[in-house]
Amino acid sequence: MPCCVVWGDAIELAGLPRSGRGYRRAAGIVAAEILRLWRLAAEATAAGFPPELPDGARRREGRYMSVRDGSTTPSPSTSVKKAAA
Repeated sequence: MPCCVVWGDAIELAGLPRSGRGYRRAAGIVAAEILRLWRLAAEATAAGFPPELPDGARRREGRYMSVRDGSTTPSPSTSVKKAAA
């Protein structure tokens, strides 16, 4: 399956009050950023990993390796091994 990893800038939340209202506002800000990044990753995947997306985000140059080609075999994490047991 094609996969895309995206990340954004750090989110500054220091100006929000340390109360229920501030925590709800922080959760909303973080949720909106996660949704934006998820949409960006989906757009990049759907467009076939173009060098640049309409919002100006750029893909790093590099080779996309397929696990099926035998050149790389990922090792399951400990949590995956425990879940499978």
